[in-house]
Amino acid sequence: MGADRTRWWIEHGGRTKSGRGLFECPEGWPGAATFRILLDQFGIEWFQDSGALQLAVKNHDFETVKMLVEAGADINENVSDWNEDVREPRAAPLRALEMAVYSKSKGMIQYFAERGAKLPRKTVDDPWNTLPKEYRMYMDLVAELGAVEEGT
Repeated sequence: MGADRTRWWIEHGGRTKSGRGLFECPEGWPGAATFRILLDQFGIEWFQDSGALQLAVKNHDFETVKMLVEAGADINENVSDWNEDVREPRAAPLRALEMAVYSKSKGMIQYFAERGAKLPRKTVDDPWNTLPKEYRMYMDLVAELGAVEEGT
């Protein structure tokens, strides 16, 4: 749903208790203009546990990432498992920083690390060698930046 449709939806009484499940749609990524409207209308709490931050990373939408983080989004949020309802796709099972690794975005990795994002030590160290080689350099960057939870 783009900015114009979002504005129309709100003006005509559109409401939902959260943004969960609204951003993984066949029409494509809505973009920063849509997120600005939703953020202004509903506040950052509306985005909790929605995976919006992770999906912005996945879609390489740095403008929306910054907007959500500056508004107070939890950069270390673990989105609850969406598979409790079989109709709901599991859109954002990773933390935003890990999504940045899989999106191969050095800029976003650095951005999150500078703001205190952390990944569990076992995720970064990958003791079972499950991380595909193409992502290793990005996970190494996470370690170099110190974005690792100690004791995990």
